[in-house]
Amino acid sequence: MSRLLTRDEALGWTREHGQRINAGDAAPILYESPFDSPYQLWLRKTGRVPAKEQTPEMQSGNVTEPAIFAWYEQRTGLKGQSQVWMAYEDAEFIQAKADFWHPESRHLAEFKAPTKDDSKDHLLAKEGQVPYHYWLQCQHLMNVFGVEQMAFVSWRAADDHVTVEVPRSDEFWLFTMLPAYMEFQHRVEENAWPKPQGQCEEQSEEWAMHARRRMEAKAMIREAEFRLDRAEAALKRMADNGCKTTRGSGLRASWVEYKPRWEAVIKAENKAGLDAIMKALKPLGNKQGVGEIKPREYPPALFLKFTAENDED
Repeated sequence: MSRLLTRDEALGWTREHGQRINAGDAAPILYESPFDSPYQLWLRKTGRVPAKEQTPEMQSGNVTEPAIFAWYEQRTGLKGQSQVWMAYEDAEFIQAKADFWHPESRHLAEFKAPTKDDSKDHLLAKEGQVPYHYWLQCQHLMNVFGVEQMAFVSWRAADDHVTVEVPRSDEFWLFTMLPAYMEFQHRVEENAWPKPQGQCEEQSEEWAMHARRRMEAKAMIREAEFRLDRAEAALKRMADNGCKTTRGSGLRASWVEYKPRWEAVIKAENKAGLDAIMKALKPLGNKQGVGEIKPREYPPALFLKFTAENDED
């Protein structure tokens, strides 16, 4: 069975035992995250780049979570526990933290708090489908906590929420997630990421199937983009009627005016160059008409570029 971690053990795990894999790491490790990649995650876990700063959306979720927890207790009639850490029985570096856990009934729930009512993930959940990167988190949680299903909750307010029941997929866990986790953890422990070299010929049916699906999907995207462009152009012509906002048939179109702005872009060749630039620009911070001066740093990246074999590049 998986092992319940004490709060002190969970907080001190990285210091005492090294890096762990949490539910939020599932999508990046499997190349399924819209925000991250396995290589970028590896850079952070090996200390090559600093941890990500919390976004306003993440900060909002931290503030909202206690309210969702209280609402969920009232809705289910269960007195649950929050921020419960569990370690996977066969590999304790695989861990999970539950937003809601009721040990007696083994009821598990994951909370998400989208900040916008038109959030793509929230709308998808309201259609009964868990966004895929969150589905992966749920699979991680269920396997670590040892439950057959769990609740995914997307909550904006007491009158704008949805709960989707998610079943566990043992096959996906055993044959896709666990092998990827083991390989990623090996790279963390070895403190090395293999450098791609040479060329490989992939002849498997699985590769052929996904290659075909990708080409079909790209064709569908081109068709959808063409239709979207034509529809939006027609709507823009109709909305050019003197009104700031035009509403109808479930669609609201509003004109948004942007004021002019001016920026200066200075590129640095390395960190020392960036520091020198920021030091030189510091006296300008108090000048009239000068806005915020802040550096931007882009960590190393490793991307897989897809091209059809008949493409020129």
